[in-house]
Amino acid sequence: MSNGFESVFQRNHRLAALIKNGDLGRNVLDELLPTGCAHTYEKALWDYKRELPFLAQLRKCSEAEKSSYALGMSHIVKDVVAFYNSHGGYLVIGVDDKTREIGGFYEPFDCSDLVKKVLGATKHEIDCHYRSHKVLVNGREVQVGILLIPRRPDSKDAAQFRRDAPVDTNGKQAYKAGQIYFRRGDSCIPAQASEDFTFLCSPERRSIADSDESFHYKALENNLGLRDPGFIKFIGREEYLRELWRWLCDPFSPVKLLAGLGGVGKTTLAREFVEDVITCPPNGLEEALFRERRDIRSGLVNGFESAGLQAPCKA
Repeated sequence: MSNGFESVFQRNHRLAALIKNGDLGRNVLDELLPTGCAHTYEKALWDYKRELPFLAQLRKCSEAEKSSYALGMSHIVKDVVAFYNSHGGYLVIGVDDKTREIGGFYEPFDCSDLVKKVLGATKHEIDCHYRSHKVLVNGREVQVGILLIPRRPDSKDAAQFRRDAPVDTNGKQAYKAGQIYFRRGDSCIPAQASEDFTFLCSPERRSIADSDESFHYKALENNLGLRDPGFIKFIGREEYLRELWRWLCDPFSPVKLLAGLGGVGKTTLAREFVEDVITCPPNGLEEALFRERRDIRSGLVNGFESAGLQAPCKA
């Protein structure tokens, strides 16, 4: 294995291949715990964790233990969804995520329960798998775990949370209904900006590329036409754009209505959104149609604007 900055990109390619093949063997450990040591950093394809939530096997658990388990699992569910929506990845268990000390993890982990909780929270069946391994750390044998999270197929919409996570004693939650999490660098975060959603919706942007490799995006067929010559730059309305992207990621909502008084910017907002979609189209979209109609009645001008995104499942 080569050293230096280049090896980071080489490792990403190797890990992407391992994720695609569903590998849970020694090859993964060679990449993420080489020579029995954790990397000093985390990236988009892996994360270190001290432990996973578990319940006692040989006795009845108390309600407090069950509540703690549910809270802990909600954070793992959030991470799984974020990795799945992005590139897929691995959680390496038994490694302190701050000190990178390999302390090991010896408790049983119910991966099937994790898959059920992810399904209940998102309606996506994410086929995670877990395996334990023995590694030598400073001459002693330590048990660590590997949780494999597959990459979301290009044909699937991004997984978003359909309900809130349980609330902890401080009033905090791992995720909230409507949020779409993804992996950026070493963090799992909710999509906020338009750029976040174009990443989630674009198969090309979710591909692992070398530092000097660039993708040539093919613009979506459209009838948009030239911008208004008085238009300079679109500013603000980020919350509305975010809601439009969230709508596009939701297969159960085929229609979105923009309503408001004339002159408040409905057409400008719709056009900005459609321009984003045209520039970096989600998989499966074939054409963007933009139509504007104005009817003059009794001296009043009523505007109606619509943008259609033609696809097998949403038009």
